[in-house]
Amino acid sequence: CSDLGSFRLQRKGFGGSGGGGGGSSWHTEPCLNLFVLPAMNADGTHDRQTEHSSDEDEQFLGEMGEGDKVLDDLEGVPEDGQQPMSSDDEGDGDGEEAAADGSEPRQVPDDAVQSSGRHSESVFAVAWNPVAESTVASGGGDDKAFLFQAGGDAFQELAGHTDSVACLGFSADGSKLATGGLDGRVKVWDAATGALLHTLEGPDEGVTWLQWHPRGGVLLAGSEDFTTWMWNADTAACMQVFTGHSGAVTCGAFTPDGRTVITGGGAGDATLRVWNPRTGECTATISGHAFHQAGLTCLAVNGASTVISGAENGSVRLCNIDTGKVLGGMAGHEDSVEAVAFSPTMATLVASAALDGKLTVWDTATFDARNTCAHPQGIVAIACHPSAPFIFTGGLDGVLRQWDLRTGQCTASRTGHTEGIQCLALSHRFIVQRVNQPSQRLKCVFVVSQVNAPPLARGTRKEFSAWRSVLMANLRSLDQMMQLPEFLVFQPRNDKLMCCDSVTLSPH
Repeated sequence: CSDLGSFRLQRKGFGGSGGGGGGSSWHTEPCLNLFVLPAMNADGTHDRQTEHSSDEDEQFLGEMGEGDKVLDDLEGVPEDGQQPMSSDDEGDGDGEEAAADGSEPRQVPDDAVQSSGRHSESVFAVAWNPVAESTVASGGGDDKAFLFQAGGDAFQELAGHTDSVACLGFSADGSKLATGGLDGRVKVWDAATGALLHTLEGPDEGVTWLQWHPRGGVLLAGSEDFTTWMWNADTAACMQVFTGHSGAVTCGAFTPDGRTVITGGGAGDATLRVWNPRTGECTATISGHAFHQAGLTCLAVNGASTVISGAENGSVRLCNIDTGKVLGGMAGHEDSVEAVAFSPTMATLVASAALDGKLTVWDTATFDARNTCAHPQGIVAIACHPSAPFIFTGGLDGVLRQWDLRTGQCTASRTGHTEGIQCLALSHRFIVQRVNQPSQRLKCVFVVSQVNAPPLARGTRKEFSAWRSVLMANLRSLDQMMQLPEFLVFQPRNDKLMCCDSVTLSPH
């Protein structure tokens, strides 16, 4: 999503106000574009849709959909079942719009497969529905959010905020959408109908980030008033208020198991705090000389209780929240670090992106830079591919790029925005198709393709797991898998792996 009006960048002097729906003169292209990159549809880099055994979800918070168990665990509900008190509570962009100063628009090739220009001001946030794969949500400086269908024209306007919609996200089951505004309100919407379900009140100042619990209907949000709030999104009840930061809470998250809350303080605070969501107690505070000396801007956490964080002065730190210790620091950025991430496919690699135009890939074993990927302008958004060694960056030059984490090479780029990209979201849902071809003497053919490819038939989870096992056993390395040609059909036969053209079924 594009425009140079990110609320964070405005506070750094990059632009004017993005709130209140007021039009700043330089907002030339508030536009949301959908791109297809090779990591999603070529070189064998389709999401392999890792299958989970039935007992994998036997974790602390229970199965998906068991919202009551999630709430009981976080609330610490006593035996009498008492609950906490409730809170009080047009046209498509084409990349050729005229610049606000009257000059000729910047002409760029439009690689987007779909473009939406519904917002009248900067687009600040975008998210894909994790269950209804084609549903996308966006929020912007016009105080509105939109729901629309990728590949279609239908859209729903979600109005009600009185200041910029700075953040949004879908619940884990895809049934709800939450939007956070600089008006200090969080709104919960029905993701299917767009109906407003609840307005969650509490913060006195703007809400700048939010995150759903990984397994239930619990919502976490951080505010500029130094507080973090946790609500039951089904009932609008406030479950906890986490207080203790001495500056705006600029970033935060649940740990992947949902047992812990982590928050980072901005200017005037520069601490990382660890919270017990049941009691609201701060169990650890990480700060001091070994940590950041400037306000935190972003963080990410993995399943090993490790947190990577970035700060306004360009510093990057790795911490363990169980011990409360700083594991190490990474130096190399010369401006504010705007995004950090763990690689899902390469366990020792993390990435950081900054306004100095550098995407740096770090080796956590040595804390050295493995690769530095230079951009002509700053970077404010990144996303890792879930099953391939690729990372995507959104730059202030308006270009979406794909990088190979292993080599640091830019493997693809897409243009279409005429202003800086402020946010991006990766749809990693792919269809596994199955078709029988008796005439070809094939037992079973599996096609891995894009989500918008014509469906033939769905294979079962068991069938896909068996196919994937054979595929992995016959590939000598991960690198080889990532270099497979586009749209292959894999078929186990005679203990060997046969590769065919996905259209003609002729041997490859």
